Amino acid sequence: MTAALAEVYALLDAAERLLASERETRWCPHTPTARQAAFLDVDALEALFGGAAGGGKSDALLMAALQSIEVPGYAALVLRRTYADLSLPGAIMDRAAEWLRPTAATWSDREKTWRFPSGASLTFGYLETDSDRYRYQGAEFQCVCFDELTQFSEVAYSYLLSRIRRTKGGALDRVPLRMRGATNPGGVGHAWVAKRWGIQPDGHQDVAQARDEETGEARVFVPSRLDDNPHLDRDEYRRALARLDATTRAQLERGLWVQDNAGLVLPLTRDNLVDVAPRGLRCVLGIDLGSSESEETLALAVVGWAPGVPDRAWVVHAEKHTAMLTADLARRIRELDARFRFEAMVMDEGALGRQFGTEVRARFRLPVSPARKENRVGYAKLFRDAARGASQPEDRPGIARLYVHAEDAVPLVEEAAELLWHDDGKRMVGKCHAYDASLYAWRRALAWLEETPPEVPRPGTSEHAEAERVRLQMDATRRMQSKNQGWWKKR
Repeated sequence: MTAALAEVYALLDAAERLLASERETRWCPHTPTARQAAFLDVDALEALFGGAAGGGKSDALLMAALQSIEVPGYAALVLRRTYADLSLPGAIMDRAAEWLRPTAATWSDREKTWRFPSGASLTFGYLETDSDRYRYQGAEFQCVCFDELTQFSEVAYSYLLSRIRRTKGGALDRVPLRMRGATNPGGVGHAWVAKRWGIQPDGHQDVAQARDEETGEARVFVPSRLDDNPHLDRDEYRRALARLDATTRAQLERGLWVQDNAGLVLPLTRDNLVDVAPRGLRCVLGIDLGSSESEETLALAVVGWAPGVPDRAWVVHAEKHTAMLTADLARRIRELDARFRFEAMVMDEGALGRQFGTEVRARFRLPVSPARKENRVGYAKLFRDAARGASQPEDRPGIARLYVHAEDAVPLVEEAAELLWHDDGKRMVGKCHAYDASLYAWRRALAWLEETPPEVPRPGTSEHAEAERVRLQMDATRRMQSKNQGWWKKR
């Protein structure tokens, strides 16, 4: 090949690359920054762009959604948590209108969708609650983008991941399937997002990468920083951020993945976590029931308190299982009872639990009572305050204190690190099976401190006779159980 011919081929190759680049970005009036370009070049199914505020996250997400817009049949979906977030002036849907209104793309306000000459589409939607994800059941997208991903639950994210697909044998064969997110640290999804992408709290890594444990596929995190956006008045923005509290400022200005414990349902710190629990604790078993065959949704927790110290409690054990047969659950209760000698056992008897409760009492003669569930939010806050009480000075009497055995109650410790209050302050976001089991047991063990003692029936009345009958029956049941430790082997 002559030098002249080689030069012609090189020019043709350069022209082809230029045209390809123009096809990708001509719907966008901006040239990607270096960080945005790194995010757009990620080849993995899942990628996250985030960190500091003002790093050009929404622009990067919109660019990602438009990357394959020239391919016939291509469909992209951009999500915010609420429609109000989506429709705010300057938000991502408004920004898309600024970019696309001068082009050949057409807008359907009813469908919240832009349609392009190629036949491709870009749709905007929201997921205010986890149940909203079913509005996309049956849909097919090649790219799904979550704006402010930490405002969503992992349940919603995982479900939309299943909507990413394509049919074979057409133009979409050459389109990469992509799940993209952009966000700042903080929010109800902070913990699961950081864990999914392997993001370190100090935020010093350049690019983080984690792998799906089942498929081995990479998940790539590209951090965005305030200084990466040349279009922003950084000095003015920093002055605005200076008015924030220290944690939020670290999140938004420096992009650090630190989390304030204020939003946690059960804030556990070094003050709560202990290596050993006192001897001679009087223990209550709490049971929370679920029905999943593949996910751990059944939990048991043991809460103990020491005689003479009614304002302190210890979660000395917690465990989680997938769905269990009633006989297996009864067997496990007996094993734990042999270890802790329970003074009471309480179970969530809502829905499926009612059948379990009836069967363990009637068939297996276990003295399990229905857990009290009224005013759950109120008691959850008392439970939270008891956790905070562990950090208070010891010379302050009357403060409820909660301690957790770090090694024997791992499921509770793990849930507590990710379980947050919803924005409305009335619901919880995250897994809470070990938490609920612990709350039921704690409430049964210590709630009498918060309640008026029940009136004792007067001797000689029918109420007194009934109470005595129930007490004698429970005593007889416990004596029989203590003599029959191998009861399940005889059935």
